[in-house]
Formats: sequence, C-alpha cells, structure tokens
Amino acid sequence: MLGAVKHLVLRESQVQPIVLLFEDLHWIDSETQALLDSIVESLPTARILMLVNYRPEYRHDWGGRSYYTQLRIDPLAAESAAVLLDGLIGVGRPLESLKRLLIQRTEGNPFFLEESVRTLVETGVVMGERGALRLVKPLDSIQVPATVQAVLAARIDRLSPPVKHLLQAAAVIGKTVPFTLLETVAETDGVELRRRLTELQGAEFLYETSLFPELEYTFKHALTLEVTYQNLLRERRRLLHASVLNALERRGREHANENVEVLAHHALRGESWTLAASYLFRSGAKAQADARYAAAMAFYEASVDALRRLGDAADPRLEVDAYLELWSTRISTGQVDRLGELGDRIETLARALDDGPRLARVQVRQAQAIAFASAIPGTLHSALERAREAVARADAADLRTRSYARFIAGVACRDLGHLGEAIREFDDGTALFSTAQTSGHDPGLIYPIFVSLAGWRSEAHAALGNFDAARGSATESVRVAAEIRHSGSLSIANAFLGYVHLMQGDFTATVPVLERGLAIAEEHDMGHGICANALYLALSALLQGDRARGLDYLERGLAHMAGAPQLWTRYGTITGAAYLAAQQPDQARRAIGVGATAAAEREARGYRAPLLRLESEVLLDEGDAALAWQRAHEALAVAREFRMRPDVGHGHATLARIAAHLRDTAGTQTHCAAAKQTFEQLGMAFWSARVGRS
Repeated sequence: MLGAVKHLVLRESQVQPIVLLFEDLHWIDSETQALLDSIVESLPTARILMLVNYRPEYRHDWGGRSYYTQLRIDPLAAESAAVLLDGLIGVGRPLESLKRLLIQRTEGNPFFLEESVRTLVETGVVMGERGALRLVKPLDSIQVPATVQAVLAARIDRLSPPVKHLLQAAAVIGKTVPFTLLETVAETDGVELRRRLTELQGAEFLYETSLFPELEYTFKHALTLEVTYQNLLRERRRLLHASVLNALERRGREHANENVEVLAHHALRGESWTLAASYLFRSGAKAQADARYAAAMAFYEASVDALRRLGDAADPRLEVDAYLELWSTRISTGQVDRLGELGDRIETLARALDDGPRLARVQVRQAQAIAFASAIPGTLHSALERAREAVARADAADLRTRSYARFIAGVACRDLGHLGEAIREFDDGTALFSTAQTSGHDPGLIYPIFVSLAGWRSEAHAALGNFDAARGSATESVRVAAEIRHSGSLSIANAFLGYVHLMQGDFTATVPVLERGLAIAEEHDMGHGICANALYLALSALLQGDRARGLDYLERGLAHMAGAPQLWTRYGTITGAAYLAAQQPDQARRAIGVGATAAAEREARGYRAPLLRLESEVLLDEGDAALAWQRAHEALAVAREFRMRPDVGHGHATLARIAAHLRDTAGTQTHCAAAKQTFEQLGMAFWSARVGRS
C-alpha cells in the first residue's frame, strides 16, 4: 500500500506539479512516517513540494538533506498580534490597553489570542460584535490563564453539563465524530442532540465536515480534543470508551476486521480486558499479515498485558496464541533477548492445556529460535526433532504450523549437511499448499512460508550443483511473493534467486535481482532483506573487481545483521569470501573464525567444506602453504562426502593454486583439470575461467 501511494503521487507529478501537505506530524503513526520517508527519498527528481508542520518534540531524519528547508514558526510579533486583535476586537484607543495585556499574556500565540478573546466574550468582560467589541469591566479585574490549555479547559468548564458531556463523548470517539455514533453514545434524542451540537459549533469547538454518506463532525483544533479528553475523570473516560465500543460492535459487525484497531483502542481504554485482549490479538495478526512486524509486536504485547490483568479469568488458549505470535514478531524484528524465558512460559501453558495442536505451534517456534536465532539453547538436531514432533502433533487443518515445521526441518537438515533430506522436507512443505485447504487462512500469514520453502529449496539445490532446479524453485518463490504482494517475502525471494545466480557466477543475472530485493527491503526498512541482498551484492561486486562498491554493500549488509547472523552470512562463508576478494585477510579470518565456531557448536557440517577452503586461502595468503594444503584437502573430502559439487570444484581450484605456490607442476595440472571439468559440467563458466590464476 505504501508503494502504491508513492507511485501514484510520483506518476501524477509527471502530469502536473504536486503539493503535498501533512499536518501535525507529532501525532504521526509509524506507517505514515514510513510513507513520508519513502516520498522524501524521491523528491529531488519529482515535481513535488512537500509541506509539513509539527511541534518541536517531533523528530525526523531529513535535516541533512540539501532540498529540506525548515521555517520556524514563532509567535506573532507585537505589531502582527495587534493587527490580528484589530480584526477580533476592533480598533480605538479604549481597547489599546486590553490588546497590550493580551499580547503580553499570550506572547503572541495566535490560537491563544483567539481563545482568550472568546473567553472574554463568554465571561462578559467585553460585549458587542466581532471586530467591534467594547470593554465593560475594569481592566485590572481581567484574569488571562497562563496557557492556552488552561484557557480551553476554562471554556469547556463554562459549558452547561449536558453540552459539556456531549463534547467529552465526542473527544472519546476521536478526531472524526460520526453523528450516528455520537447519538448512540450520548443517549440523547435527535432534536436535543442537534441543539447541543449547534451550541458547540457556535462556540467553535466542533465543525461540521461531511453530510454524505454520513453526517460527521470534527474538532476545530487537535488541542481542543486533547484538553477535553485529558480533563475527563478516569471513570467517566472508561465508561465512555466502553459505550463507544458497544456502539461500534452493534453497528459494524460485518466490518469488524476492517476496524479492529479502533475496537481494540476503545476496549483497552474502556478497560474491557477480555474484549481488549481479543481485539488487540486480531490487530496484531492483521499487522503481521501486512509485514508490519513492529506494529504487530506492540499489539501482541498489549494483548498479553490485557490477559495478565484478567488473571485466572483469562482465556488460556488466547494467552498461548498471543505469546506465540509475540514470539514470532520478536524473531522477525531481531529482538531475541530473553526469548528462552518466553518459550518456557508458552510451553508450560500449552502443556497445562493438554492441547496437542497448540503444543505443536510452541515446538515449531522453539525449533525456529534454535535453528535461526540461537535465541534458546539447543543444536540443529534438537531443532529438527522439535520441528518433526510439531508436524506429528499439528492439527491437520493447521497449514501454517505444518508447513512452517517442514520449513524449519528443511533448514536444519540443510545446515547439518543432509541436502537431499532438506529438499524432501521443502518439497513436502510446498506440497501442502496444493493438498491442504488454504481458503480459511490469511494469505499474508501462510504464503510467506511457501516463499521461504521454495527459496531455501533453491539454495539446497544450488549447493548440490542442480542449478536448473535451483533457478526454477527460486523463480517460483519470487512469483508467489509478487502475487501476494508481501514486501518482506519479495525481498527475500529476490535474495535467493540472486544467490543462485551468484553461486553459478552469472553476474549479469545476479545484480539486477539483488538490487531489486535490496530496494524493496530498504523502502520498507526490513533488516533481514537488507542484510541478505546487500551481502550477496557485496560478494558479486568484489568478485568482479569493484572493490569500493563491494565494501560499501558489505558495510550496509553487516549493519543489519542482528537476529540471525549465521542465516545470511552462511556461517561466515559469504563475509569471509567477500573479505578475501577485497584482499582483507585479517577481516576474512575473523569472519571465518566466528562462523566456524558457530558451525561447530551447532554441528552445522553443511558449511564445513567452504569454511575449511576459505581458511586454507587465508593460510596461503599468510604464507603457511603446508597447512593451507592440509585444510584444502579436508575441504575437498567434506564436499565430496556431502556431494556438494560446486564446492568440489572450488576445492580443486584452491588446491591448484596452492600446488602452484609450492611449484608442484603435476598437482597444479591435476587439480586445474578437475576444477575446470567440474565447473564446465555445472555451467559455472565464470569460475572455470578463474582456474589457474594466481
């Protein structure tokens, strides 16, 4: 949606110049902020003028842009304030002292001036028509409150109780106030309600904004709404929110999912904890399906808090579900601290329920945390075991859990080096989407799993040298991600397709795919997508000799590596290879060392061959050819054991280089021939052409 709005605006700017106006950014939500940040990036090349206003507490990152200009709006100077008061009060010597007093007390704030004059009229200090008022009380008896908030609060307090209560009900509803909703909440008949609304309009608290399709009102100023709401007693505020919630539920059951965030807001403020927990959970699911993981996490945390307030009265099934989704969004946002504690609590709740399908959902997330984030203790074997237990326990209709358990099992198998077994797990997972019922599931929650299954399957095929199958699977991943319009999935799917091209050495195909994935990830601030696409672009650029560009990509990728470093660096093999290509052996050794340690701890033998080979290349650069020869032979043996044909070719190529360094002509020729034969069989022309180079 953000992309669609941006593209619409940019396209229209090609037809005619556009002015975009955004007011009150200090109340902005994260999605609108993301839209503004995205549009700001495109302003230099578009015929667009963007105007924004905000209070001093608002913060943004645009200040350093050459095309950004900040205009501080100060209070009116005394001369300008006097001109404004001429229009509000009138002109003439008898009023000059009053004007000076007002300017002094309000410090020239125009809204404060307007509200102060209105207060003087309502309290009988001045009388007459606007622009022709006369002072009827002594000047020394006038009390102007110290702040505009105090002026507004005093004006609101002077309203008759029924009219004041109506304004408070409107403030609880929000900035936009539908007449029918206000009528229900106010519990006042139409004639009397309209009379009170007319009074509020006359006092310029509310304005009528829409007649069709429904009569609506809005507050003249957001500060008026704020003061009205803040001055409500807590109990009355709670009762009004509960009343609004009941009215919304009665009038909009068929649109409940569209307005679920509004329902959650009123349930939370109305302290209707059972409904709040449910609506907040549904709001989180809606945000999660849209790939708004930070917003989803906030909703799930609020849902968990509402359930805590219910104590023993809380629905234990909803409690497990809320914790499970909170777990998922924390993983997605890289916030894995204390995930073990959360996992223990969820497992305890699920076992207490004696609910097999829910326990399956717990186990698949525990497996996820072990396999990806190392957020809870365990090896890849334990992740695989939990994932397979989840497959057995899951409800037959729970496509999300069953497919994700297959995905985790496949990733664990791939890391363990069981590539054929990994492909079978990925195949079984993707097959579920054609055999299981998908219509009852939110596409934004289940099809990203298909994208991941197909993407990782492509990586496993590529590791075996099955590049045709790898490209087909990665292309299918991109296709499905595009069909569901899921930005996170599309970014990662492009990363997998680019990675397959990179492994084969087809840089003409690699770069545009990865650049597309990186652009999507950066537009939507998706750390994992930035990390994966940028790291693969870094290695691609460095292998082609573009050192500056490669190191820039490498830095960008590593800056977003939090959460699952071994996932996108492939246990340091990507970063290690990149640093070697950049002729930075010290950095390469560090990256390889960290990756090798993690691989050993987790028994990730599927990355042992490239790690050993990269270590041998570092050793050769350091002058230890004998140990380099030993490590390269170990790498070749492991690659053959796991039938990783591209790594077999790379192993021979490295041994040829070491043999040449040792002046072993026969060894050089043997390994050069073996490397070239392997690369040519696999269609790896770029790598074949490099064999034999020093």
